[in-house]
Amino acid sequence: MRDSEHDGVKNVDAALEIIEYLASSDQQLGVREAARILDMPKSTVHRIFSSLLAKGVVKLDERSKQYQLDFGIVRLCHGFLENNDLISAASPILRTIRDETDETVCLNVRVGFQSIPILQFESREPIRWTLRVGVPQPLNLGAGGKLLLAFSDFADQTIVNQFASNWSQMKSQQFLEELKTIRDKRYAVSHAELNPGVTALSVPIFSHREVVAGIGVYGLDSRITDALISSYLDKMFKAASQISHMLAG
Repeated sequence: MRDSEHDGVKNVDAALEIIEYLASSDQQLGVREAARILDMPKSTVHRIFSSLLAKGVVKLDERSKQYQLDFGIVRLCHGFLENNDLISAASPILRTIRDETDETVCLNVRVGFQSIPILQFESREPIRWTLRVGVPQPLNLGAGGKLLLAFSDFADQTIVNQFASNWSQMKSQQFLEELKTIRDKRYAVSHAELNPGVTALSVPIFSHREVVAGIGVYGLDSRITDALISSYLDKMFKAASQISHMLAG
């Protein structure tokens, strides 16, 4: 690869890292700090910000001289979301689950070592728990993340290196066994792993024998009792089967 091509690829990677940082941190970012994070010259980072600014992806706070995401990012995502088969198939079905359970229902996908909610129908209860669409969640905590991790193509050692490197061998093995149990049962349940007092359920959506997403139901422990979990899982399995069938067609 020629030097110019290598620099171009590096700048694209840097631009994506900047967008990801701004999207996940709810913070502004200046040229100096971005250059430190990316380990790149400030002049190069300034040119990247200028390009993103021209496209309306970021905007500049004149007082702080720092950047934050702008509405241009929505334009970049809109076409993809509007024409995405998974979202189109899942949307009305997940809304029905929300209406039947009156708990928050999400569609989660795996991107690398993170779970990202890409669609959500909030509970209408006065006290409810919700995820933030587009904000990454850990794969090793909570039903939604663990389900996607269990069905990922990561080798056991990769999982241990990423999530359990500081654990004892026994604890690491227990975690791997938990993931195997999730694969065998084809669902995950968690209690208060990400937030106190919240129960989460998750089941997989398959497309061509691969898990492409997970359906998650989230609610307060006081509402999602053991007596209701089986009923909710039945609804979720039926929904996942419907979506999988639509994706296959």
